[in-house]
Amino acid sequence: MRIVHLLVSDGFGGAERVATTLHRCLREAGHDSRIEAPRLPDIATGLRRDLGDSLPFVELRESTPWAWDKGVRARLRASLPDVVHVHLPSPSYLGRALAIVGRLPAVMTFHLLPPARFPADRALKIPSPWVLWASARIRSRLHFATVARGDAIRLAALVPPSLLHCVPNAPPLPPERDEETGPAFPRVPAAVLRLLVVGRLVAQKGCARLLTALTHPRVRDLPFTLAVIGDGPERSACEGIVAAGGLGEKVRFFGARPAHRAFAEADLLILPSRFEGLPLVLLEGLMAQLPVLASSIPPHREVLGPSSLALLPDEESAWPERLEEILLSPALRASLADACRACVPRSPHERLLMSYLEIYGKAQARSTKARASSKAKVHSSEFRA
Repeated sequence: MRIVHLLVSDGFGGAERVATTLHRCLREAGHDSRIEAPRLPDIATGLRRDLGDSLPFVELRESTPWAWDKGVRARLRASLPDVVHVHLPSPSYLGRALAIVGRLPAVMTFHLLPPARFPADRALKIPSPWVLWASARIRSRLHFATVARGDAIRLAALVPPSLLHCVPNAPPLPPERDEETGPAFPRVPAAVLRLLVVGRLVAQKGCARLLTALTHPRVRDLPFTLAVIGDGPERSACEGIVAAGGLGEKVRFFGARPAHRAFAEADLLILPSRFEGLPLVLLEGLMAQLPVLASSIPPHREVLGPSSLALLPDEESAWPERLEEILLSPALRASLADACRACVPRSPHERLLMSYLEIYGKAQARSTKARASSKAKVHSSEFRA
């Protein structure tokens, strides 16, 4: 099967990491898979790291979004892949993706939905739910996927059930180009717990609220050190919380860099997100046999269970007490590790591959049926004439 993965955003994040993982799984299974992505430095760096090569099919004249969209459309019309798989980091990119894909068979995966109101479509300047509702009924060759059950329930009001699928993410494969990074943690006594946070420093990821909890008098003097891997617009605010709270000796900010080595060094992974799709960092931590402590949001509960020891309290004001309990009790940490081991996904990459191959087959079949119906209408009109 010939599949083109279409990346339509202006950065390299979770949606793009899932695309590269699925691309590698497809190639290993003998399928013809390739990736089309804008010529942007962040995306090029991410693809080189994950795939070990540079962006395919990118030419210097495609240095603007409009030129890239036009070039991709032309390449898709020339190559006629069996399926185009579009990876959407936000519903707001759907209009752009539809314009590129045209009438080719396609799968649209929504990797992250907003927690409340959907954004306007970036290309069409109308509410993105309108675009989704209309495309699901007008375009005859589309299927839609989400990565979390809660997201599928939300989209069920817009997309017919036969066209909507839920495919849980698999943890990203280790990068093909392994960058040398120094240790994430200093040498510390065994009694000092090594805490890890991985993610962009934006409000969604909640790093600032975790740091605020760690500055609480019940927690700040306990034996721990924290490594923060990630960068973003909230970095200066997070550094300010650390300085004001007296955690300067305990917290280190590393910026954006691969985190897979840090999982092997840490004692506890903390995920304080406000909302997610199906978080890759959580899956990576579980696969690395690393105990996790996560905010009680639906995607975390979907993976860890609704009553898991690994969930932080709903109220942020109760986080310091919970962190104190974890940091002071080896027995509680052992129970937490046992609970997390029970949540490790089984054969996640095989499941990801087989689930999408099934959806690709349905998109192809729907496309074939649509072409047959179109030909039948033409023959019928010729007969009447």
